[in-house]
Amino acid sequence: MNSEAALFIEISRSTLESVKADFERTNSMTVKSRLDFYKAHELPVKAIMVEKGGSLTQDNKLTSLCKSIGLWPVIPPKFQSYLHEIDCYGLDSSQPDELVHKSNEWRNRLAIAPKFVFFIENQILRSPTVLKGIGLLS
Repeated sequence: MNSEAALFIEISRSTLESVKADFERTNSMTVKSRLDFYKAHELPVKAIMVEKGGSLTQDNKLTSLCKSIGLWPVIPPKFQSYLHEIDCYGLDSSQPDELVHKSNEWRNRLAIAPKFVFFIENQILRSPTVLKGIGLLS
């Protein structure tokens, strides 16, 4: 894995740790926390783009971004469902409070998030065969 991709993974991890600490302190997700949470998922996907030599894009949905780089078929269904869910909260800061403040759901998402980053790093970026099979479509 090249140094830029590794940096994206490290930033993703530290961002998730920060979001989790904020959540544990307040038991809610602020707009900033939700944006950081979304970006922490976007960075590992962008690490794949950097590793493959593609250019970074500003896509509004994680699922669209994964599909545009040919990553979607490689992602297990449990993470596909998870990314669909993240897209619902993503960059839209106008979500109603009742959706944002469901602490058990956010606790579950915060538990899954590091597993997603681990999957991207270890099953994609550190696997030359899998990485080679991903074709940047955009």
